[in-house]
Amino acid sequence: MFAIEFTSEAEADLAWFKKQERNIILDGIEENLRFEPEVITRNRKRLRPNQTAEWELRVDKYRVFYDVTDVVRIVSVEAVGLKIGNQLYFRGKERELGKRLQFRDAGSCSMLCCNKRASRISSCSRPTANSLFLPR
Repeated sequence: MFAIEFTSEAEADLAWFKKQERNIILDGIEENLRFEPEVITRNRKRLRPNQTAEWELRVDKYRVFYDVTDVVRIVSVEAVGLKIGNQLYFRGKERELGKRLQFRDAGSCSMLCCNKRASRISSCSRPTANSLFLPR
């Protein structure tokens, strides 16, 4: 079983969505990433090398970008976006793939542990990067 943690950027991405959309995304994350996050499926794929994340999870029309640390069994969600056609939106703004995104609130991540919902996410002291890159 893998622990699931969110960077501050991913939390801000999630906060942008409506509560119902957040619940769909969080349910998809828990269902698909809890036990075998590194298995390629119809909704999970490994990305080409990039500075955002190594993996992409498709949850309906939403995309979750994440990394896996196999040694300590942690899935780190790096970004959550909305995909419409070939366009990817983060916090309501369209971004071209490969473009650098700057966020002011980069700091620490949060952990989503066994059966906890977004309202009960507790903070941890894991540092995160000040910038986010989209996959090419």
